[in-house]
Amino acid sequence: MSDNRTDREILENIDRLVRDNALKGAKTIEEVEAISRLISEPIEVLHLSQRTTEALTGAGIKTVKELACLRASDLLAIEAIGRLSRNEIIEVLAENGLRLRHDQYFHVPRGVS
Repeated sequence: MSDNRTDREILENIDRLVRDNALKGAKTIEEVEAISRLISEPIEVLHLSQRTTEALTGAGIKTVKELACLRASDLLAIEAIGRLSRNEIIEVLAENGLRLRHDQYFHVPRGVS
């Protein structure tokens, strides 16, 4: 794959994540680049609990990008994902500079980014 194509794909991913409100607090190009590399990784790199990881993979969510593009309400629609798993996902994404897509009618509890 050529560098130009890779750069274009990274920019497209970043643009989409910004549009989807998934990037959170990236202030430098280095932070944006680190996040853009992370989103192509499998969800296992997030070190979520085994139960949460299995529920996500069982629902066909394999990459960090696929996870970050979900809404909180989408997560709760997945079998075996409840409030605790949802909060775990929100916290781990926040630790990595990401967040779920905005969910207009969903309230995230205080203390959870």
